[in-house]
Amino acid sequence: MTKYFFALSLLIAQMLLIKSDLKAQTDYNSLIKGARAMIPNELGKADTVVTKLLEEIEERGLKNDSLFAKATFLKGMIQQYHGWLNIAAKYYLEVLQTAYSKQNEKLTGDCYNNLAIIYQHQSRYPEALQAYHRSLESAESLGDSTSIVETWMNIFLLDNYTGNYPTAIEGCKRTLDYFQRHLDTVNMAYCHGNLAMFYGSNHSDLVEYHMQEALRYFTAMHDTYNVVKCNIDIAEFYVKINQFIKARAVLLQTKEKCLQNDFKDVLETVYRLLAETEMGEGGDASLAEEYIERALSICKVQDLQQKMLKVLLVKTRLYAKSGNFPLFTAALDEYITLENTVSGNSSSRIYKEMQTIYEVEKKNSQNKLLKLENNRLAYKMKLLLLALLGATLATAIIAYQYFRINRDAKTMYKLNLSIANTKIHHTIETNLAEDNTMGNLFEAISWRIESEKLFLHQGFSIQNLCLLMNRSERYISKAIAEGGGTNFSNLIRDFRVNEARRLLVDHTDLNLMSQVAEKSGFGTRQTFYKAFKIVTGFTPQEYVSWSIINRAVSMDDLVD
Repeated sequence: MTKYFFALSLLIAQMLLIKSDLKAQTDYNSLIKGARAMIPNELGKADTVVTKLLEEIEERGLKNDSLFAKATFLKGMIQQYHGWLNIAAKYYLEVLQTAYSKQNEKLTGDCYNNLAIIYQHQSRYPEALQAYHRSLESAESLGDSTSIVETWMNIFLLDNYTGNYPTAIEGCKRTLDYFQRHLDTVNMAYCHGNLAMFYGSNHSDLVEYHMQEALRYFTAMHDTYNVVKCNIDIAEFYVKINQFIKARAVLLQTKEKCLQNDFKDVLETVYRLLAETEMGEGGDASLAEEYIERALSICKVQDLQQKMLKVLLVKTRLYAKSGNFPLFTAALDEYITLENTVSGNSSSRIYKEMQTIYEVEKKNSQNKLLKLENNRLAYKMKLLLLALLGATLATAIIAYQYFRINRDAKTMYKLNLSIANTKIHHTIETNLAEDNTMGNLFEAISWRIESEKLFLHQGFSIQNLCLLMNRSERYISKAIAEGGGTNFSNLIRDFRVNEARRLLVDHTDLNLMSQVAEKSGFGTRQTFYKAFKIVTGFTPQEYVSWSIINRAVSMDDLVD
């Protein structure tokens, strides 16, 4: 009787334990769901919940249980959002070793997809490609069409990064067709954005078309943030192809949207691009400087060091272009200092990641991980040394280029000054008749235009010239072409630019540019700027700057 009673008691105890385990599993699953809902907005709380959960699971010996796999996957996600990529990868690989992962294709696919993203971010492209294909296998096994297509899109992005552009473009087109058939406007917009990136600057018409299509879809969805990002991409494209007026118009509208919606994370980019538009033809250097300072201010407040490096590069270009060597040197020093700081922070961050992995694994493989850590640190130190050497070399190259450009600009200015103090001379072709009739007529034309200042009349035409010279239009055009190697429009333009050069040497007030344009015979300030740049190689502002410098040097010579 006692034996039967003992057996019954043991059976009841086992049933109670099973019931307790089932209840614990239910509670754990609730905790996992709750932690998942906290990602990515409450990473600190999620990490606390998952860490405690993993400790309890390990104490209960549920190493290969579904709870352990799910909790470890969440731990990887948390680390990935924090930017601790090596630690996140370690957790995902640990999940893939569990029995539950081998039976659950969804979890396996998610792990490989996240690993691929990490490897891609670390420029480990072969490993990323392998992980994406393994994720694709899981999606195909589940028959998840959307996941299959999205994974292919990730593979095409990777093809683009590795230079396999034709494959990337063709694959993205097929993906776009799939989303069009399923009326998935969000992914259609992203596909158009990717295609714009894949085509690159060699197909500007296609790039602009796909950018505008992406913008159209996001606008229709009232997705203001992505509308702003699309406009930034479009403006950056215009800057690359030197269409500064178009870029400026887009950016000014985008700036207002950013300010209205408090999009501080992209406002810096808008100001940086606005500065680049003002550094283009006909831009305002002082306004460019103002935009740069606004962009730097945002970067400093939000601690956006990588973006700040881009802004500082624009700043160095601005001062190099204006010939302000002290400010150029200061901006370059600021850039190099920040670059070294960023490199140091990156090395420090990687070191901390390795230290964390070491602490987690030290119970089982302390010696092995210590050796691995030392190798990694040595590798990072070599990279840091190479980065410092690269920065030093880049500084030397930039300084050399600056001095070379400064020297060439000085030579060009002296040549312009010499031309401004003499008559315009055009090359007379050597294959003319012996009496050089066309050459003589051209000289007569040039003398009359110069002596009577005919070029100062904005409405002066070739017909007017024909009446003054008592020659036919065909004969006058032939004389200008054969005797001067040019045409009537360019001849008048050259006379006007020559007059402007003389005026600018004597009047260095930048506020008088419109008056100089008018006194030189130009109808508009824009026409004046364009013609002056073509003939002299300088903008009027640059020419005035060199005139001031040349005058200062001449005064120094007199004093000496």
